[in-house]
Amino acid sequence: STPTVTAIRRNAIAVVQRRTIEGEYPERIEDGYALSSAPVIGHEVWIDETGQYTEHELAALMERDPDRYELHRDSDGRIQRLWVRWTPVESLLGSGPDDRHYLLDSASGQLRFGDGTRGRVPPDRGADKVRVTYRVTEGARGNVGAGEITQLAQALAYVNGASNPVPAAGGGAGEPIEGALQRGPQRLKHKGRGISASDVEWMGREVEPG
Repeated sequence: STPTVTAIRRNAIAVVQRRTIEGEYPERIEDGYALSSAPVIGHEVWIDETGQYTEHELAALMERDPDRYELHRDSDGRIQRLWVRWTPVESLLGSGPDDRHYLLDSASGQLRFGDGTRGRVPPDRGADKVRVTYRVTEGARGNVGAGEITQLAQALAYVNGASNPVPAAGGGAGEPIEGALQRGPQRLKHKGRGISASDVEWMGREVEPG
């Protein structure tokens, strides 16, 4: 059938449903830390490393990579607090004892650090020594109806408001573990190549697992 144009709307842009949580101190659990919300779609983890560097060492580090350090001083110029941004990795198996690496399970919001052999151990495991800024999505709950998006995240010049003329779509729940256990062996089998009808079927399922 011939495609039909249902509407032409000017000043339209794509939107992404997400919420940013700034500067959360995650809950300490047995095997690391737990964020208050999930699933996580973006994150920064900062560790309090106050007292770990001399002024000379810190000056050299901040000159080399200023975005990785957040320094707070008191009125007399003394270091009050030093936050260091650590690096996310897929696995700690390749991390050395001094590597500032962490693992974050995006589905559960659980955060883990190294043990001193594979990955560095945070210098202090106190309740307010780990700070995380991250983004989450509401999944299927973000599929709001037409006209329900009514506010701008921030003011924009010459823009009075916003609205969605059609319902939002595309949000969904994370893949259940049962689905991943079925799909995993099939992915190893087809390796992204549609040789058989079964390969094509499982490759299609990967577009929207569930």
